[in-house]
Amino acid sequence: MRVAIYAILVGPMLQVHAQDLANNVQSVSIEDDDDYYGFDLIEPENIRLFVLAEHWHNIRLVPKVTLKVLKYLNKTANVRILAIEQGASAAHMINGYLQSGDTTYLRSIIRNTLFWGKEHWDFFKNLRSYNLFLPEGKKIRVASIDIEYKMASAIFVINELIGQKAIPKDLQNTVGLFKQLFERK
Repeated sequence: MRVAIYAILVGPMLQVHAQDLANNVQSVSIEDDDDYYGFDLIEPENIRLFVLAEHWHNIRLVPKVTLKVLKYLNKTANVRILAIEQGASAAHMINGYLQSGDTTYLRSIIRNTLFWGKEHWDFFKNLRSYNLFLPEGKKIRVASIDIEYKMASAIFVINELIGQKAIPKDLQNTVGLFKQLFERK
C-alpha cells in the first residue's frame, strides 16, 4: 500500500519552511467550488491512505481546507472515510448528523467535542450537503482513530444508545460494557 502524506501549512509554519518548500508548493483554491487547479500534485492513483499533517488545531481555515481536499479525494480516489483525531462518540455524533440532518447532533458536536467553532459547524453542514448528492457507495463517513477526550460526548452517546437493543460494533468496548452494568441483576 502506498501512503501519501501532505502537509498543508497555514500561517507561521509556512514562513519557517518556505525556502525548503519552494520547489514543492502549488497555490490552490480552498473555496467551495469545483476549481481543483493544483490538486493534481496529490496524485491519488494507487494510493490507499492520505494523511493531512499535524499543526491543524484551532486554525480557522483548516475545516475549509479539509473539506476541499476531502471532496477532491472523494471524486478522484473514491475516498469515503474521514478519520478524526477524537473518540468513537464524536464519530458517532458526526455520522448521526451526516445521515439524519438532525441538528441535535450538530449542537452536541459543537458543545461536546473539540469541533467547537463556527467553522466546524459550517464544515459539517457543507459535508452533509455534499453527501446528499452522492450515491450510497460514495458517501463520506467519519471514523475515530483516537481515545475519548471529552466525557460529555461519551455521555451524550451513552444516553442515546442505552435503551437500544444492539450497540454498534465500534462502540461495543465502551458503551456496550457500560450498558452491561445496568443490565446485571
